[in-house]
Amino acid sequence: MFPAGQIVTSCPPRKQIDLLHGITFFPELSDIEFHLLQLILHKQTDVDKYLIGSSFRDQHQQAFIDHLAIPFVRDAFIACAPLLIERRGIHQLAKAQLTDVSNKRAAAAIASLRQLQVHDDHDLSTVLILGVALVTFATHHGGELLLCRHILGLVKPLYDTGSSYSLTQRLGADGISFLVCLLGTETMDCLIRCEVPTMKVRPGDLDDAVDRFIGISAPLLTYFHELCAVAKKICDSGYRRSDGVVVEVVEKALTEIGDAVTMWEPRVLACSLTDRYTPTEVVLMFAQAKVLRLTALLVLHRLRYAFGTQDGVALAMANAILDELNMVVNLTGQTIPFVDFAYLISCFEITKPWERRAVLEKSHLIVDFSFRWREQIKTWIVSFWAVKDSDAGRSMHWEDIHAYLPDSESPRAHIQRNASH
Repeated sequence: MFPAGQIVTSCPPRKQIDLLHGITFFPELSDIEFHLLQLILHKQTDVDKYLIGSSFRDQHQQAFIDHLAIPFVRDAFIACAPLLIERRGIHQLAKAQLTDVSNKRAAAAIASLRQLQVHDDHDLSTVLILGVALVTFATHHGGELLLCRHILGLVKPLYDTGSSYSLTQRLGADGISFLVCLLGTETMDCLIRCEVPTMKVRPGDLDDAVDRFIGISAPLLTYFHELCAVAKKICDSGYRRSDGVVVEVVEKALTEIGDAVTMWEPRVLACSLTDRYTPTEVVLMFAQAKVLRLTALLVLHRLRYAFGTQDGVALAMANAILDELNMVVNLTGQTIPFVDFAYLISCFEITKPWERRAVLEKSHLIVDFSFRWREQIKTWIVSFWAVKDSDAGRSMHWEDIHAYLPDSESPRAHIQRNASH
């Protein structure tokens, strides 16, 4: 899968990497780049806000250390490093220099990505971790959707024609998490844009996963993909009558999805989690599952009914989502990963001015991936409210949303954080 003409040294043993003290192993690095690499090497990156809990921290950081010897992956890690060390002495380095280094290494990694091909399961894991690093960078700067599509486009053929081994056996915990991160990021974005994600995980493949980003909720990604497919049909015209009602074939599909989501429960039991994770982490996992399940049902509801109609049911689901998010923050002092999309569409349903002000004032407690991302989410919410309150918003359907968002860029789905390190 390596770029043509690029010589890749074999990855040294983990202990050998851990004991590196000089720059001689990576002679192409500048002093600043090597400093950033050392912070990654010694696990001095702040990754907790991207994870369901600190129990995943060491394994997550070690996954990046284990890939440092691959040049194009190393480029992507260095590009992301300034985003992950804000509380680790980053102020001592010149901001302009860090920006230049980050942009240069990101450009090099993307150039390598254009040449990559995936031939086996080992390649899958490598391109997935490269993808997560690049999407993390892109999410802070814009443009993550096209990256997700390209990376998952490389993965899809091997997944679709894969062996009978389970996905967990083929990719391991790290590979599964990086796949989920990219799938979630693209899928939630596609929901707003009424587009179909690049690939769909087969039912059952993620039922037993306990993921560092999306906890026990990974199976719900299959239902979100199905919602995207229905939204795409409606958006392409001919599937909604002039009175706004969806045609019978779409209604049947929505009913089937709704029944499946309503009946869905995590296959992983609480009793099997309490021995492996902290009580806070278990609370976060089940709260996340509740929020994402309600989010799927809220999207389904709005695919059926225009905004301004059947508002009581929609508002009840939105309030349930927002209440759950606030309860978790109050109870644990932490927010739930991968809930930015849930927060966004729940806020769409709020109508009273004082309630709107309240949810925006609390946005920093829910959306903490980055300041830029939080401000973008708030901009989308306020823009949507303005349209919803106008004459144009009185007959607005789900497939109309993306046309009213600034720059026509839809929100990224966060497992978000999930596009993250």
